[in-house]
Amino acid sequence: MSWLLVGLIPGLLMVATFGLQRLEAGLQRDTVSATDVAKFLEQVGAQTSPQKAPVRASTLPVRNYPPAAVNTEFQRTRHADRV
Repeated sequence: MSWLLVGLIPGLLMVATFGLQRLEAGLQRDTVSATDVAKFLEQVGAQTSPQKAPVRASTLPVRNYPPAAVNTEFQRTRHADRV
């Protein structure tokens, strides 16, 4: 019975690989070129209104927290915990 798994699992993996390869080849035909993306971004940029400048982090109220102290009571284990 185990010989069936030995032959079946690699066969299924190969079939899946070939199927995904065919799917990927079909998707590559419909790819968009970089010039198409640039033209689209130019069209979108012309249609939108000018945006506000981004807010800088230095103008935001930010609290400064001191770094946490090291826990001196914690000791590293010398061997793996075999539970």
